[in-house]
Amino acid sequence: MFIEYWKNDLKFFSNIGTNSVRLVFSWTRIFPDGKTKNKDAIQYCHFLIAEAKKNNLELIMTIHNFDLPLWAFEKGGWINKEVTDEFAKFVDFIFEKYGDEVKYIATMNETIVPTLHGYITGNHYPNIVKW
Repeated sequence: MFIEYWKNDLKFFSNIGTNSVRLVFSWTRIFPDGKTKNKDAIQYCHFLIAEAKKNNLELIMTIHNFDLPLWAFEKGGWINKEVTDEFAKFVDFIFEKYGDEVKYIATMNETIVPTLHGYITGNHYPNIVKW
């Protein structure tokens, strides 16, 4: 895997003159089963944020970027209130844990994709056409 190159990637972005990078807080990694916190993933995010700052990069973090956890998918995804309630808890956790470290946090990336294409047209996962 190429995950060991992330520090080089941040340095590269800085060296070519990039001033910001958009990355994701992965729900599937931080709360893999929806309840249990993955302490390694939480700490990794702190390291990542610190390394970006060392390279003078402003992070624009997204909380959801098409990475719906399997447990949430199996419950029907976004049309299940339990899933949306758990996502709200995840959002609260992110702002509590990283809100002082990251200036820009977006809740979702391209909301039209999972909503319109995931539940109406069926062109994207979870491909549950309900309407």
